[in-house]
Amino acid sequence: MTDRLGGYWLGARLDGGGQVIVREAYDESGARHALGVPSLPDAAARARLAASAAAAGQVRSLSVAKLTEARLDGEPPYLVSEYIEGPTLRQVVDGHGPYAGDDLYRLAAATATALAAVHEAGAVHGALTPDKVVLGATGPRLVGLGLGSGPGGDGEGPSGDVHAWGRLLVFAAYGSGDRLGHGERLDRPLRGLVAAALHHDPDARPSARQLLMSLLDAPQSQQGRLLPPGPIHDPPLGDRAEAVYLGLSPAEHDLVPDVFLRLVGPDSDGLDAVAPTPRDELIAGRSTEEVASIDGVLKAYAEAGLITERPDPAPGTLAITHGALLRAWPRLREWLDGERDGLPVHRELARAARRWEA
Repeated sequence: MTDRLGGYWLGARLDGGGQVIVREAYDESGARHALGVPSLPDAAARARLAASAAAAGQVRSLSVAKLTEARLDGEPPYLVSEYIEGPTLRQVVDGHGPYAGDDLYRLAAATATALAAVHEAGAVHGALTPDKVVLGATGPRLVGLGLGSGPGGDGEGPSGDVHAWGRLLVFAAYGSGDRLGHGERLDRPLRGLVAAALHHDPDARPSARQLLMSLLDAPQSQQGRLLPPGPIHDPPLGDRAEAVYLGLSPAEHDLVPDVFLRLVGPDSDGLDAVAPTPRDELIAGRSTEEVASIDGVLKAYAEAGLITERPDPAPGTLAITHGALLRAWPRLREWLDGERDGLPVHRELARAARRWEA
């Protein structure tokens, strides 16, 4: 996949597998989003997803990440939604252990609230898993809306979501599996609700609204918000790059613009793009002190995962890891806006200096 898709610059892969790849993405202003690229084998699958996305666009709930754009008529098709900072339920359970007691009730109530809002808007999630629940600063948020099976697809519709909710709660309580285990982690009435959600007959399962009403009758679900187990540290690309910049020495500061501008070049359409560049080209014509500072810049940004070494076109070639950084980092946007017309000249001068030194 290229650095851009539509009006978005692509960053790290957030989730993938199955029929959808989700990437961090930034628009031209540097705002952060989640962008999903589904695999659509035929026209029928595309039509189902279009119906699902249209319904998902009607969902209005603070418990659900908002679907902001769906472009399904191009190649590849993609959907864009609100980016929610925070760990997923899977990450929290894997890192801190299963939920129990009041926290488990709060999780059940929050996710049932989100599902009820989705279903009442005529939408279906279709892919509810522990990876699709993010523990944000204001509590659990459902993500990935519009990327699952749409109405009339291979899923079971709302009853399929309810079954997935049951599996979600089993995972949260026991850390694995989709069957009720033994022990006190899922006590009454939550145990009964989860068992009903996991009923083998879709018609016998309760609706998300019925689950929510039952949970709200339980005092455990009304004792505050369920928050992440620790501070959320999920800074956008621009903040990460700026933090590295502020930690550099004055001599290194002076060379950062030149380093990054040499790592950018025009693509075939004349637009900004990542341009892998050999280290020799970055240091050509520099003094010993400047070479040391450039290496310090490269090391700092490499340790932050923002610059990587590539084997092509030659060993020691360096590149900006994600093209999204070109829009996500305001400082780099400013440098590019000021020097864009001269970028090809800078690159050619650097190559000439490298050839001269050779």
